[in-house]
Amino acid sequence: MNALAQLVITGMWIASTGAVQTKSFSVVTVVQNHFAETTMKSEVLNDKNTTEQVKFHIMLPKEAFISGFRITIDGKTYEAAVQEKAAAKREFNRARERGQTAGLVETREKAEKIFSTDVNVGAYTTVTFELVYQQILRSLGSRYTEKIILFGDSLSELLTVEVYIQELSAIINLDVPPILLNDGGGSIDAGSTAHVDGNTARVSFAGNNALTNPALARGGGVFSVSYELEKRHTSADVIVDNGYFMYFGPDIPIRPKRLIFCLDDSGSMVGQKMQQVKEAMYNILDKLLPEDKIGVMKFSTSTRSWSDSLRNATQDNIRSAKSFVQGPDEENYTEIWKALRRAIQIMSAEDDELNQDKNTEDSMIILLSDGQGSLSPEILLNNVNKMNRKRYTIHTISFGNGADDQMLKQIARDNHGRWKKILSDLDAALQIENYIDELKSGSNSSLVDYIKYPEVVEEVVKVKNTGELLTIGRLRDDLSSYKEGPHEIVFDSDGALQQSTAITASFYLDQAAKMENKRIDRFVQKAFAMTKITKILDDIHLTNDPGEKALLKQKAINMSLEFNLVTPVTSLLVIKPDDHKGSSNSTQQPVLDTSETEAPASTTQPSAPASAARPLWSFHGDPHFIARLTQDITVCFSWVGRPNEIVSLLYDYDNSIIINGLITGTGQDQTLTARLFVTKMAIILPEEDVRLQIDCDTISISNLNPSDPGAYSLNVSLRETDRRSYEFGILKIHISEIVQHHIIINLRIRKLLFVVEVQYNNGGPNSRDHLDFIVPNYTSERVGGVFGHLQLTDDGDDKARIVTDEKRSKTFLLYNGDEIEVRRSSMKFPYLSERVNCWLAEGQLQHLFGARLGSFKLNSLWDIPNRE
Repeated sequence: MNALAQLVITGMWIASTGAVQTKSFSVVTVVQNHFAETTMKSEVLNDKNTTEQVKFHIMLPKEAFISGFRITIDGKTYEAAVQEKAAAKREFNRARERGQTAGLVETREKAEKIFSTDVNVGAYTTVTFELVYQQILRSLGSRYTEKIILFGDSLSELLTVEVYIQELSAIINLDVPPILLNDGGGSIDAGSTAHVDGNTARVSFAGNNALTNPALARGGGVFSVSYELEKRHTSADVIVDNGYFMYFGPDIPIRPKRLIFCLDDSGSMVGQKMQQVKEAMYNILDKLLPEDKIGVMKFSTSTRSWSDSLRNATQDNIRSAKSFVQGPDEENYTEIWKALRRAIQIMSAEDDELNQDKNTEDSMIILLSDGQGSLSPEILLNNVNKMNRKRYTIHTISFGNGADDQMLKQIARDNHGRWKKILSDLDAALQIENYIDELKSGSNSSLVDYIKYPEVVEEVVKVKNTGELLTIGRLRDDLSSYKEGPHEIVFDSDGALQQSTAITASFYLDQAAKMENKRIDRFVQKAFAMTKITKILDDIHLTNDPGEKALLKQKAINMSLEFNLVTPVTSLLVIKPDDHKGSSNSTQQPVLDTSETEAPASTTQPSAPASAARPLWSFHGDPHFIARLTQDITVCFSWVGRPNEIVSLLYDYDNSIIINGLITGTGQDQTLTARLFVTKMAIILPEEDVRLQIDCDTISISNLNPSDPGAYSLNVSLRETDRRSYEFGILKIHISEIVQHHIIINLRIRKLLFVVEVQYNNGGPNSRDHLDFIVPNYTSERVGGVFGHLQLTDDGDDKARIVTDEKRSKTFLLYNGDEIEVRRSSMKFPYLSERVNCWLAEGQLQHLFGARLGSFKLNSLWDIPNRE
């Protein structure tokens, strides 16, 4: 059986201060193997003698990313550049002050699905705007629905829509239902055409229709395209393209759910918000399977239930539940506790009757509220946790600005659930619907753990679906030592599904994705980037650690810039050059300043300042060390030593923290030229008698003080663990990311953050499992060890500066009175997904440290170095 997922292509409505005319508006969507790229194009004429500002509002699904924006004026096209958000906003404001034609595309801080574009249109100018956004279609079952929201008085007769679809499986049951009108006036025939040929389809619509024009002008409508894919029970497919792959596993059975919806209908919900909730619930109820069991209740001062027990989602029961939702609202005060208490009672009653506990993951209470509740947050949380005892998952939604976000977030966090903030925007109903679809999909997400990948796969990210297993991944950078194929991805559910044998999908490294007629360039790579960035942004909201938030934000910025995507941390900026004489910038386009810029050939420092989130110290790989000496000078070097040496990395005298590392080679080579890696780290907290050891397999923590009543020891197997946190007094450990070939461990010791990234061997002979290490910032002054000799100083301090000797054609770093020859370079920084510009020191490291390298060597991982 099939439920629906959505690809939403949304209309754009236009607001301006004058008589700006829209001359054309078109939407073209290409869907290639679940990846959709939509191009929205509009031509606007300003027939006044003054510059007019035009504001575009674009509603997009949560999963969509804008990837392109261009303005065409007088036959010349100006491409937008992705920039970090604050920098793009400053540049846009400066251009607007100069009276230049400019466009800015950015996300709103609190409504991630609303994008807006402000554009200045010159007098008597015709301008063509073209916006491109992309998303991954998420299926529920094997069915997909594309919804196009139409807006504007004039767009109804100007709008044209073309949809091209190509999938791996045959397309069946293509449907283009009547346009659903937003004003509640029913629906009208779209007058579209559709054609299906095997695994391809095309749908066309033109708005110039005597029937549709007046109806759409009243308030717009929703144009939909729905199709189903042929089932794939015992087979799987792989697409490989430009070093990335998409894996389409077998269709999986959707487990029945038990769902109770608790809907706030208090006085503050009156009007648009309540109508949006009802609209969302209509669509949500339509998607349920007959095997699902549901309950619906409204709450205000009192709680009213559609039924005193859970009922199967049959057609008759769905109609009855819809009538209850549509029925009168109480419009009184908000009583959240009463609603949750009643929901837990209904869920528990069925368990008591059956004398069993249902799977927590499949039993959900979903509460939506815009209020505060009458009980204090402490009492309410205590009541809910005491009654539920984490038996049933409780998800919460804060609707609008009046909700107690912290309380609703904590209710979800304490009860295996998730929290979501949704503003009362025009697309709020769609946001609610998509979010609940996402919650329902989570119960089958664990099946991706049964997928086994070959060694050529570097990293895998999961796409949450319920009707199929879909993952996207990146192949290793160096594939020279691997055969072309076949390589196999194997799904073996070990009895979790009905099939008794493993399902194998094979691919070759030179395999390329093919598409007839329409083709989205590098769509697999784009799909990987979008999924990865979405995960990073989710992680930012999940952590309360400010240092971890800063690192994750910088990582999201770097990936957004690399893949040219507008996200909550970036914007698109396009500026038409100023033709006025005398302007120093008269022919310049905006320059995108990123960390990829090469360090300049100058007698001073690199011109691009270091990001505030860029780490202070780090090492990675064969260990390459990177250290910021000033905000503008970053030095890098490779460690010189022999295998099996133990090195003092950091000794913080003020905070009583010692960090040592074991450096290991790749084989029998014991020479100074051997490839070296840090494979084990020891962290010692002498004041607390705590020892922490991290290698590529295990985290071991122990308190060695026998007189401490809270003495403890813990061993965590990294190859078998999942995301989790541990806290031992001043020490907090958060395993925040586990993917195909690496694990990220965040350590908070007192107020200091350290990040350890476990990197597993890529299978090549010149590498091995190893640890990377990152120190985001450091405030202690009395620090020893390798990193302690490379401390950050003020830019105005003469402690570190770059000079060029023109006679010898050499560049030197003057540091602590010593002269070290350096050259411009960059080093790959895996954690932040970027290359860091640095000054590479290839020799004379003793001058850099002001000490012999041998002075950092220890006899044991647990040695306490001598104070320096």
